[in-house]
Amino acid sequence: MSSKNNEYWKTRDGELYADQQRVRRAAGNDNYARQEQWLAGFVAERHQALGRPVKVLDFGVGFGRLAHVLVV
Repeated sequence: MSSKNNEYWKTRDGELYADQQRVRRAAGNDNYARQEQWLAGFVAERHQALGRPVKVLDFGVGFGRLAHVLVV
């Protein structure tokens, strides 16, 4: 990662990203909601099939937009 790119991400917090998501949802973009619904359903199906909580690895490639879907 270039130092300029690295510095950009070090000076940002998740609030900017959360604001972006709110604006997109308010504008009628339901892509994020559909992704969240799919993920929640997939995890629930795996939980049912396995009979135990599902382990998920998140290796930090974003702001954690889907983290709330995985918290039980």
